[in-house]
Amino acid sequence: MRFVHFTLLFLLIMALGLSGCRSDAGTTETQTIPTTTVAAAVQGTSPVVTLAVPPLPSAELTTPVTEASLPPDQTDEGNVARDIAIVEPVEGAEVQAGDEFTVRGTAGSDSPVRVTLIQIGVGVLAETTTNPENGAWSAVLAAPAQLVGPLRLQGEVVDDSGSVSADTDVLITNVPDLAAATYIAMQSPTIDYPAVANKPVRFSGVAKFVGETAPVTLAIGSEDCATVLATIGFNMVGSGNWEGFVQIPAGVEGSICATATLGNPNSADALTAYTPLVAIAPAE
Repeated sequence: MRFVHFTLLFLLIMALGLSGCRSDAGTTETQTIPTTTVAAAVQGTSPVVTLAVPPLPSAELTTPVTEASLPPDQTDEGNVARDIAIVEPVEGAEVQAGDEFTVRGTAGSDSPVRVTLIQIGVGVLAETTTNPENGAWSAVLAAPAQLVGPLRLQGEVVDDSGSVSADTDVLITNVPDLAAATYIAMQSPTIDYPAVANKPVRFSGVAKFVGETAPVTLAIGSEDCATVLATIGFNMVGSGNWEGFVQIPAGVEGSICATATLGNPNSADALTAYTPLVAIAPAE
């Protein structure tokens, strides 16, 4: 009888042990499946990631913010209002002494445009005012008849108070009428000539006149050309090429003026060719 009880007890313990093993195995399988499922759920949660990114502002919101961030004088309307350009003549163009020529340009407002022809370093030779129409303007100026050389053509927008709100300029050259009975032209020095204080400047050019002889005066003047710093004079015998040298005085630096005059410089009939120069100190 005791043997039977022992056998039954042994069988019961074995049964309980096997049940525990099956329970552990089942637990292991249950943990593995959810792990895979959770990973798949994370990979498939793109809507959640999308919602985490702030939505882009609409065009209605963006436009006012952009305009408010611009300084008042940097808006497109402000830039257009201050704009001006000279379209004709272009930079480096030639006009003929004594002739009228047309200046054309554009402007960003209907304010008057002042057009000025300037002898560089000296002052205004001709001036007129015009009103733009549909963003375009034009004016007629007369090139000086008795002065040839580089000139500055300037356009300015003038507001109601008379102040200049925009300006532009181009460099042009007034050339002599080669068909005229009398003229003088200067080939050297040019505007970029290396003018050095206490050194001579080479003048050269061509002159045409009526008669057998004519006086020519070469001069180095101050920036306004009116104050003569150094000069030489000679008589030409017959029309043609001429040449001479004028030394820049020692210590002269900055803007100066080179002139060649045909005829008496003090006469109203004298013809002058000029070039603005920049004098520099000699190298040590």
